[in-house]
Amino acid sequence: MLPNRWGRVVPRLETYLQASAFLLYFAIVVVYQWLSQAYTMAFGGYSDEPAHYVTALMIRDYILSGFSGSPLAFAERYYVHYPAVAFGMWGPVIHVLSGVWMAVFSDSRVSILLLMAVIAASLAWSAQWMIGRAFGRLPGVLAGLAICLIPAFQAYSVLVMADILTGTLILWATYCWSRYLDSGEPALAWRFGVFATLALLSKANAGSLALLPIPAALMAGRADLFRRRHFWLPAVMVGLIAGPWCLFYAWLMANLTRVPTTFAIVSKYLTQGLGLFGVLTIPLVLAGVASGFFHKPPYPGGRPLWAAAVSMSLGFLAYHCLVPGGFEDRYVLMIAPWIAILLILGAEWIAGAFLPFRRGVASTILLAAIVVYGVAVFRVHPKTNLPYAQVAYDLIHGRELPQSVFLVSSESSVETMMVAEVAMQDRRPNHFVLRASKMFARMNWNGDRYENRVTDEAEMRDDLRAWGVSRVIVDTTPGPVPWPHHRMLRAVVAADPQWRLTRRYGPVEVYEFQGIAKMPEKIQVDVPYTLRLTLEAATGK
Repeated sequence: MLPNRWGRVVPRLETYLQASAFLLYFAIVVVYQWLSQAYTMAFGGYSDEPAHYVTALMIRDYILSGFSGSPLAFAERYYVHYPAVAFGMWGPVIHVLSGVWMAVFSDSRVSILLLMAVIAASLAWSAQWMIGRAFGRLPGVLAGLAICLIPAFQAYSVLVMADILTGTLILWATYCWSRYLDSGEPALAWRFGVFATLALLSKANAGSLALLPIPAALMAGRADLFRRRHFWLPAVMVGLIAGPWCLFYAWLMANLTRVPTTFAIVSKYLTQGLGLFGVLTIPLVLAGVASGFFHKPPYPGGRPLWAAAVSMSLGFLAYHCLVPGGFEDRYVLMIAPWIAILLILGAEWIAGAFLPFRRGVASTILLAAIVVYGVAVFRVHPKTNLPYAQVAYDLIHGRELPQSVFLVSSESSVETMMVAEVAMQDRRPNHFVLRASKMFARMNWNGDRYENRVTDEAEMRDDLRAWGVSRVIVDTTPGPVPWPHHRMLRAVVAADPQWRLTRRYGPVEVYEFQGIAKMPEKIQVDVPYTLRLTLEAATGK
């Protein structure tokens, strides 16, 4: 009876320990969010954040509508009301997941940020679990803590973004492939295909997984798998399921200006990618890359895990150096677990050659030092303090408004911040939030292609009346590039006696039309650079 009794207790204890590790990482992320004031600030910590929220909100509302009508018609109408929907600019996984979460719980700011905390904690926990299986529980827990202390993790775990989810899916795809190389089991190849598909459907950065299977198989000494059908089936799965979105994404991106790869960008990827845990750890990471060529790794998973770590890390960096898109630290965060494995391998290899340490001691000491250093240099990453949340609340809840048209204009911050805040507060879909950059100008997603569509102030006044605009929200903060339509709008509402400044919120001014704002029968929004069409929605509904 004793072995059976212990057989029941030990798995239960392991479950408690794993749950405790997850709750630890979750609590750390929640503290980050609280310190950054993310629970009260508008969605503006990064320009993509409002679009992620509004797109997820649209899916949530479509679910709760009982999937009424065509999803395309629903999305087009939703976009005219709240022009921050960006379905297709990123894969659908993050938005579907967020939409379902908000349908089950709440569409509030706290709710969606707690989902981001769950996702961020999942990345740290998954790394802990994987590293713990290979190198021991303590190195695993410390590696998870070290990932939580990476500055990019601290900065982006407080935002509604897709990068950490993509990194988590890449981790599981790569781990399944390493297990497949170790055992040759077809089921593991299928699991790799599932996670790779989900990763690619969350963000295009996961295209780097295409550089994983063949190099990893060669480095693991498993070229024999090339002759097996199941080795190639994941590529078919990814192509059939994620391929259509990739083609649609390429079509959308055709009118975006791509950032060319330069020596400076390549240098940043190499130094900040390999040096995710500090520039002084780069030699140890490189030693981890080299270690598998000179000795058989003495840990579970062995050479396949090393081969997967090397192929994923170097393949990811090579992919982002070759594909034009510039450098951002949130990208390299996606390979943090695999850089951690290479760091551990390098430390163990060097320590085993020169120091009489038992296996696991050197990596434990190193990871503990990284955690201590990370705590010592920790700093809060406050979100951008712009008052759009309060502006939206006062507009919608300050007094009962019939369906109205608001117009927001800014050249220093993204107008979608105001769109997201109104959408959160509104009885959707009700009010219309027009963006001056779309109504008075033509510009692409990056904002580097600009065409002013309004010739003079008289035409702008006529447009405001034709659209039935009752409130104009203007951010007066100067931007890096002056936009003529924005400057003209400021002059119009400031000089025209029919517009009155009703309130200032720091740099944000709210003007109210003093006459009767007559709503048109329909509102039209031109989307020339991405969808290449004009969307419209009827008013009064």
